[in-house]
Amino acid sequence: MAQPYSRRSFLIGVLTCGSITASLTYLLSSPARNVTLRIGSGSDSSGGRETLIRQWNVAHPEAEAAIVPYGSTSSDQRIELQNAARTHSVDIVNLDLVDVPEFAKEGLIEPIEIPHNRAYLSKPLETCRWQDRDYAVPFNSDVGVMFRRVPGDDDQAVPRLADFLTDRAPGTLLTQLAPANSSAEEAFVVNVLELVSTLDPGLIREEDGLLSQLPPDEAVLRWRTVLHTIRNSVLAGRLRTTGSEQEATDQFNKGTTGYMRNWPTAWPQLEANRRASTSSGDRLDLLPLPKGMLGGQNLALVRGGPHREQAWRLIEFLTAPESQKVLALHGFVPTHRRAYDDNAGVVRVVPHLGLLRDLVEDSRLRPIHPGYRTFAGVVKRYALAALRDNQQVDREFVDAMHRALS
Repeated sequence: MAQPYSRRSFLIGVLTCGSITASLTYLLSSPARNVTLRIGSGSDSSGGRETLIRQWNVAHPEAEAAIVPYGSTSSDQRIELQNAARTHSVDIVNLDLVDVPEFAKEGLIEPIEIPHNRAYLSKPLETCRWQDRDYAVPFNSDVGVMFRRVPGDDDQAVPRLADFLTDRAPGTLLTQLAPANSSAEEAFVVNVLELVSTLDPGLIREEDGLLSQLPPDEAVLRWRTVLHTIRNSVLAGRLRTTGSEQEATDQFNKGTTGYMRNWPTAWPQLEANRRASTSSGDRLDLLPLPKGMLGGQNLALVRGGPHREQAWRLIEFLTAPESQKVLALHGFVPTHRRAYDDNAGVVRVVPHLGLLRDLVEDSRLRPIHPGYRTFAGVVKRYALAALRDNQQVDREFVDAMHRALS
């Protein structure tokens, strides 16, 4: 039982040595000026980010870093980070990728020049740009996936997300389509967009996540059709609704169903549960969605911050290949291409790492637009009423989405 964790600890140690060695160059060449670099961020229960901060602080006592947590929900975090950036309470903001355009438009983060653009995965890089300028560096990525639990010797066909929307469903798929509070609202929106894109890919543009320009009456009819199909799948039991990703993970671990839609960050908890269970002979598969939604966070410099040079060096350290491998060991999807070079045996702990790289590059974007949060609120309000109360969406729904993204 202890072997996977001791191996993981060994790998983290190897990667730590590499990260610290690389950063010592900066330590030896920088003037001794003691500062504290504050990173405004959401919480991270995995411990991956804190591990990297400890590594940085060992090598940089003159510029120690600290994560300052903000917000209990994605929306609250955004508002609190806006205030922190305006008051220079932090030097760096770790933004949900959908929030970069809004922060850039409001002048809260600095335009930057990302060195060696090709070193990062191309799809996460797209979320760092606004009006043809870079404003952030991809920190960790994420992409919607399907988990499946089957007997170890079972060779059944790989299911498709579309199967759970028809009578061909191989079982029940856990989703996050029943938000019980504000902290689960973004999970609901992401689930809806993934299902809508599966049923009718032409409703949302693949290149930037914005709405396709359709005649209003046609758009209303097509949105009604897809939401009606999703509702029928819920009523038929093909889709089981939960409120949050963690709630879905807990239910999946209890064995209530063999399939779940979630993020790859659920893998460590799921695998630990599988190994500890009496039925550890079961196999845990991570499977692709046809077009999973892209998730993740990006690091940006607060405009006018007093420690710009040191803060930029910290961002370079956190997004370097060895640091990205540490994040991979904690369930995150790396953004740096060289993090997928398996020179430290990371793939032994994360066997699906190469698949995740491909899924990220083939993912769908949420709208890259300063009005994304308003758009998400519209989707949540109308789609929830359609799925829960069978209220048909109308022209106002389509118009409200377009207004948010205009």
